[in-house]
Amino acid sequence: MASYITATDINAVIDDGARQALFTPTGSSYDSGTFSTCVMHASEIVKAAALNAGYTLGDTTTNQTVKTATVGQFLALAFARKQQSLPEQFWAMFNMTEGIRTGNIPIPGATPSETAAIGGSKFSSTDTTVTGSRENLLDRESLKNF
Repeated sequence: MASYITATDINAVIDDGARQALFTPTGSSYDSGTFSTCVMHASEIVKAAALNAGYTLGDTTTNQTVKTATVGQFLALAFARKQQSLPEQFWAMFNMTEGIRTGNIPIPGATPSETAAIGGSKFSSTDTTVTGSRENLLDRESLKNF
């Protein structure tokens, strides 16, 4: 599973006390397991959005665009845990994921694959040694001027 951010990345945006408060159940202590699960979910949301745009991301990254979008997703999940709305100052970070998904926000240093993106197409070559099969009606050549 992907894990793109750490507590340090989150503490750069909200202070450590606020982060810990979001993961401390009433009358209990800080829940690091739930924090880690929330990081994983936020990372997977961004990874899926990137895949939709044709980017293939690994399970870790140093890319600041990916990390910032992941922090936005993380904060939305964390505030939702406490039945709180995402504060307006974090909306731009949260919305970066949609920009990545649609291709409006490119991921620096990464090249999207048009054929791997949702809606992309790949064609395999025709094997001329095969006999007795049906004629290929829908191939790269027949679609060239379509």
